[in-house]
Amino acid sequence: MAPELPFVDVTTLSARLAPQVRPWRLGATMFGVFGGGRTTRLAHSPAELERFLQPLVDAGVDMFHCSTRRFWEPEFPEENSDMNLAGWTKKLSGKPIDDTFRPRAKSSNPARSASLASL
Repeated sequence: MAPELPFVDVTTLSARLAPQVRPWRLGATMFGVFGGGRTTRLAHSPAELERFLQPLVDAGVDMFHCSTRRFWEPEFPEENSDMNLAGWTKKLSGKPIDDTFRPRAKSSNPARSASLASL
């Protein structure tokens, strides 16, 4: 190939994200080994969440899946916001989200069935 010809440098998404994902995987593994369980958080502030999301957005992610156990609880209550993880992710990334909350149509508790029907 002649050196003056243009060429395209192609890298995989996994290779591009590896430097960002490697420390996250280590942290997730450590949380799994030493605790965290149901109280584990991806980020402790909107700024941390943005630092996590930005490399993914830059790499071309089209959409985020943000399903959480307690979707009705605010992700960062200290920010005086009612937004959950899905709301913050959409706000910070500008990308659409899928939180895939699918309430059951019927419940043994009539009050719960009525509240689910209103969603």
